[in-house]
Amino acid sequence: MHILPRNAREQGAIFVTFAVSLLVLILMFGLAIDTGFFYMSKAALAKGVDASALMGVRTLGKGEAEAERIAASTFFMNYAASNLPARQVSDPNLKIRFFSDSNNNRRISVEAKVRVTPFFISILPPFDSVGISASAEAARAKLLIGLSLDRSGSMNGNGGAKALPGAVATFIDFFDDKNDQAAMTSYAYHSTVDVEMTKDFKKKIKEEAGKLNFTGWTYAHGGIDMANGEIQGVKVNPDENVLKTLVFFTDGFANAILSSVKCDPTKPARQLIITPGSGTSDFRNPKDGERVTCHSSVTTFFSEKYQQNRTRNSSNITEEGLFRAEKSAEQARKAGVIVFAIGLGNNIEKNSLLKMANDPSSPSYNPTQLAGAAVFAPTASDLDEVFRQVAAKILLRLTM
Repeated sequence: MHILPRNAREQGAIFVTFAVSLLVLILMFGLAIDTGFFYMSKAALAKGVDASALMGVRTLGKGEAEAERIAASTFFMNYAASNLPARQVSDPNLKIRFFSDSNNNRRISVEAKVRVTPFFISILPPFDSVGISASAEAARAKLLIGLSLDRSGSMNGNGGAKALPGAVATFIDFFDDKNDQAAMTSYAYHSTVDVEMTKDFKKKIKEEAGKLNFTGWTYAHGGIDMANGEIQGVKVNPDENVLKTLVFFTDGFANAILSSVKCDPTKPARQLIITPGSGTSDFRNPKDGERVTCHSSVTTFFSEKYQQNRTRNSSNITEEGLFRAEKSAEQARKAGVIVFAIGLGNNIEKNSLLKMANDPSSPSYNPTQLAGAAVFAPTASDLDEVFRQVAAKILLRLTM
């Protein structure tokens, strides 16, 4: 029997050990590469279903069929941007489902599955392809929204009267009139509830917005108070997820106020809307906006801002009107309402609108109160886009 020299046997053993070690290292390296690929693949798939769920639940106002189409489109757009399609065995399996939870909030679940080919361990028959899956779920809170629209006479001169109904229609279509609730109020010489808080609101609000008659001054705080009243009139269960929002629109200064006026020295005081001016007929009935004539001795009004009587003139009434609109918006925020303010044109007090909304960019921003947003349309042609922006901001707050 031929026996190999000791050195030859040792060299053979070393070679075998090296070969086995090298194979193990290659397998470990390959496994590390593929494990990283699986992790990145799942992360990419998760990103796709997350985006799909959020977009689907935000577009429920368009109906479930359209929301599902948008959700699927969002998933595949994100999926296409990943490295998965190049390694997939077949197209992904996507399941989208809408349902209501125990609090009757609308929810969406999105699940995606796909099989991919690993880089290295695919040489092993059981691992020629590996399944990757991800799922996501999102909920949409119920929405209570109060629209407060300026129908003052100045809207005729800047194109707002023609542009506003279409912008409101665009805005309201973003929401779900089977689960959300909305109301529309408007103001000029006086404020009115044009559409009471209700579901199935889209058709009603579009019709009433198209009927608005633009004339008179700007009784802003009355419009805000009336819209807030519609919101607060809805009973909300403690366990319900509800978003309360008020959208205030104006094209000018708040220049009319509600005040106690003693029109006739021989009779008790009454609540009247004081409009700019100092004449005996610069008053309006808050119920119908009809002109009221008062005694010539009514030359002052009580200012809530200064807590004293002030001379009744256009400048003082406009200053008071802005103050009261800001206070009305503050009261709405304290009651749990997020305020959005929209200003049209250049004849507006931007800082006042920023304050009404408690916009984070406002010089008077209060971090202890709900933050909204103020947006501005330079011209009437910008109104549609600005209302779209506000709708998008509201939809972002609806998702949970």
